[in-house]
Amino acid sequence: MNTTNRRDLMLSTIAVEPSLLPVIDDLAGLERLVPQAPSEIEGLAVFRNQLPGLLSVRGRADAHAGEVRSMISMIAREPDQVEAWIDVINALTILANAANLTLLLLPVRIGFKGTQSAVFLKGLAQKTRRGMAGVIRQGRHAGGRAYGYKAIPGAPGELTIVDSEAEIVRRIFADYVAGKSPRAIAGELNAEGIPPPRGTYWAAITLNGNRKRGHGILLNPLYVGRLVWNRVRMVKDPETGNRISRVNPEAEWQEQAVPALAIVENEMFAAALAKRGGRAAMAPRDRSTPRHLLSGLLRCGSCGAGMSVKDHHRGRTRIRCTKATESGSCDNIRAYQLNVIETAVVGGLSERMVDRDGIALYVRVYNEERQALAADSVNRRARIEKRLAQAEREQDRVYKAFVMGLIEEDQVKRELPPRKAECEALRAELALCDEPPNVVSLHPATVSRYLASIESLERTVREGEAYGAESKKALRDLISTVTVYKAPAGVMPEIEVTGHLTNLIGGDHFPTSKAVGGRMVAGEGLATLTHSNLLK
Repeated sequence: MNTTNRRDLMLSTIAVEPSLLPVIDDLAGLERLVPQAPSEIEGLAVFRNQLPGLLSVRGRADAHAGEVRSMISMIAREPDQVEAWIDVINALTILANAANLTLLLLPVRIGFKGTQSAVFLKGLAQKTRRGMAGVIRQGRHAGGRAYGYKAIPGAPGELTIVDSEAEIVRRIFADYVAGKSPRAIAGELNAEGIPPPRGTYWAAITLNGNRKRGHGILLNPLYVGRLVWNRVRMVKDPETGNRISRVNPEAEWQEQAVPALAIVENEMFAAALAKRGGRAAMAPRDRSTPRHLLSGLLRCGSCGAGMSVKDHHRGRTRIRCTKATESGSCDNIRAYQLNVIETAVVGGLSERMVDRDGIALYVRVYNEERQALAADSVNRRARIEKRLAQAEREQDRVYKAFVMGLIEEDQVKRELPPRKAECEALRAELALCDEPPNVVSLHPATVSRYLASIESLERTVREGEAYGAESKKALRDLISTVTVYKAPAGVMPEIEVTGHLTNLIGGDHFPTSKAVGGRMVAGEGLATLTHSNLLK
């Protein structure tokens, strides 16, 4: 691990341990010891630059001996962090001496403390779970809140039934056992404006939940007075640091009877569970090949959700907004014929870009327009970068002059803060500037593949053949999303296609274009002029 990477690790650790900052602030006599140096400076150079500040406060180091000792366990709780902090403590010799630590044994001590702290954290987690298990044995809740209940103030783990929510739970079970689908039930609850357990609307997944984890209203045994705990455990991904849920074996589940919290009769719950569990599990499908030409690409123009197959009407597949189907919370409830959408998209692509000259013209006009719009931003960015480089050089000169003894500490305190403030302001202003636009270039082989894909798709549509895997892959090489906007029955919807030149221009440069009734027209935004020119 190089020292620059170690510095990044140290900064992330300090961010998690804010209690260290006051000690470091006082010892260094500066606003901050680590974060104030430019990120491009090599890791250990950060501490060399701060050495004058440390030496100027040598007399105050003894007051923090206790804090320095506690730092070691606080900053090295993971074994992979120990190596980085060895260099830090060795660089800060004054801190080690203040804590009466022998530098020769310091790496061993830090390594031992890091391992000790890691073991402590694991033991703490085990003790916490042991305490939670005891809470469950007492019939109290160990965490979270199920719909239909609320916590009793001043009584940790004690729950009481919320009558209004309990009525909704009973209604859900009764409707489900009577034959209503979770989608229909969720739609009715949304239409009546009943607040969901979480989020903004009810959905089928709120009721169905996860069968393996026992989550979901229709699967929650608490509604019949059975408190079940330890169904899942949380583990940390060592690469990302994210917590991941894992299902525990059923033998490790812990159950306690709490009849006072029962909301639903046992017979009703058993009937719902039998119906829920009796449904045949869907056979796994081969996800490597999309089922339809536009599978996974369709979006609803009203809410942004995906669109999926609704039914097959008169031999034709119809699609509908998934959110409208699942929860009834989207007003785009019309079913659209999938073959009409597919024909419009493929026909629009073939009409727009049918030869090399057309593609070259598009890219040329596109480049000219992007460069014209970005000219002011580029000039402004160059001015800021020039001034920032000058301000950083002035700041470095102050540091060097102080190290060489050319200026006194009082002069540093006067000259350094305004220069630092200016650098920070310029960096913030620079972050708001747009990046200079990349010039789009055409690759002959890529253009040939693009034209071949268009020809293949057009031939498939013209001859009425079924879309094969090759056609589906070809389309995904051309477009990223197809958005269908709400339209009255009998009216061709407006269709928005995005990203179908990604492979030609090497990134997310292609602006929005729209197809209405199967014909591409100019879209809004950056490319309005471009599309208009190409359509003439």
